[in-house]
Amino acid sequence: LVNTEDEAELRRALQLAEGPAASAWDVVFCSANRTNEGIIARKRRFGIRNIVVESMVNLELSLEADAWICPRGSSWCSVIDELRMTVAGKASLPFVDIIGRQRPGRFLKSCPQGLPLCYAGW
Repeated sequence: LVNTEDEAELRRALQLAEGPAASAWDVVFCSANRTNEGIIARKRRFGIRNIVVESMVNLELSLEADAWICPRGSSWCSVIDELRMTVAGKASLPFVDIIGRQRPGRFLKSCPQGLPLCYAGW
């Protein structure tokens, strides 16, 4: 599962996943209006019901996946990560943390050895 609000990054992930049938990946994503608008603007534009339904579909797809590419600094990705390791029982499967240009404050220092919130960042 690739979780991003950026259409260009989604297209890039789809291109990177292509390859010979034996090594190609299936990339799953929600075909939704991707925007970085604030919640108030989104509520006015789409309505609360549509936002909630879209979020629940995204969460369901996320938990069905077998690998994730997601910015761990995102609150939504943190929820997905915690649920995949507990409810979905997929703690041993790949999770790639995409770190943006600026890391969130809670990730500025390296995590102590063994702390489950730390991942290899790209």
